[in-house]
Amino acid sequence: YSFCTLLVGMFKWQRLREGQSLWLQLLITVLIGVYYWLVACVLIPSAGMKSEEWQSRQVWAARVGAFMVLWCLWGSTLVSPGVIPKGWNGSNQEPVDKELSWCRPCQDWKPVRTHHCRRCGCCVPRFDHHCDWIDNCVGQANHKYFALFLFYISFLILHYFFSVYHYLMSSPRELYLPLGQELQPPSRQVYRSRPAVGDPYLAVFLVTYSLAAFGFFVFAFSFFGCTFSGLFYNTTSYDENVTLDPTSFSRGFLLNMSEVLGVHPLTWLVPGTVPVTVAKKAPPTPQDTTQKVKSD
Repeated sequence: YSFCTLLVGMFKWQRLREGQSLWLQLLITVLIGVYYWLVACVLIPSAGMKSEEWQSRQVWAARVGAFMVLWCLWGSTLVSPGVIPKGWNGSNQEPVDKELSWCRPCQDWKPVRTHHCRRCGCCVPRFDHHCDWIDNCVGQANHKYFALFLFYISFLILHYFFSVYHYLMSSPRELYLPLGQELQPPSRQVYRSRPAVGDPYLAVFLVTYSLAAFGFFVFAFSFFGCTFSGLFYNTTSYDENVTLDPTSFSRGFLLNMSEVLGVHPLTWLVPGTVPVTVAKKAPPTPQDTTQKVKSD
C-alpha cells in the first residue's frame, strides 16, 4: 500500500448504484464531528491538572481517530464489494467444479463463497452480509474497510469516555475552608473539586451524547467481536448460515487474516481494498481428505 495507491483509490469512490442511501453515513459523520469538538475543544482543554504535553497527545489521538473512522466509513460505503467478471468460468455451459451453483439473475456460474445480493443486483465474492448502515454489501474488496471501521469506532468511543473521565477528575480544585475555621496543616487540609460542568445546557448535552455513545459502543463492539472472530477462522456470516463446517476454509492465522487485511501485517491497520480472487474450486472437505488418505 503506497500513499499514491491509496490516494488514487480514494478518488475513484462513487455512489455504487442509483438510490443508495447515504443519510445514515452523513449522520455518523456529524456525530464524529461532535466527538472531535467535545474532546479537542471542551473536555481535554478543561482538564487543568494535566500537562500541556498530555493534552496535545489526546487532541492528536482524537484527530487521527476521527480521520480513520471517516476514511473507513466512506470507504466501506463507496467501494464496490467486488465484481465477478462475466464468463469467468470460460463457458456458461459446464462448471469447473461440481459444487458451484447457478445464479439465475446473472445467468452464470457462481464461484465458491459467492452469493447474489438482490438489493445490489450482483454476485458478491466472499459475501458476508448486506449492511443497512452503509447500504452496501460487505464482500472481499471492501471487507477490510468495514472491519477497520468497527475497530476504529470502538477505539474512538473508548477515547471519548477516557476524555470525559479525565475532564471530571482533573478539574481544578480549591481549598475547602468553612467560615470562621482556621487554616489547618497541609496533612489535614480538605480540598473539593469545582463543578466540572458549570453550564447546565452543556451538562445535559454531555449526558445525552454519552448515553448515545454507550449504546452505539455496545452494538459496534459486539459486531467487532463477531467480525474479527470470522477473520481469525476465515469465515463469513453467510458461511455460518449455509456451510455445515465453516472452519473448512481456515488456512492458519496469518493466511486467514491476510485474505481480508492484506499480505503485509504492517498494513493491516491501514484502510484499503484487497484484490478480488475467484476461487474456481471448493476446498476439500474432511471426507474427501479421508478418502484420499485411504486410497494412498
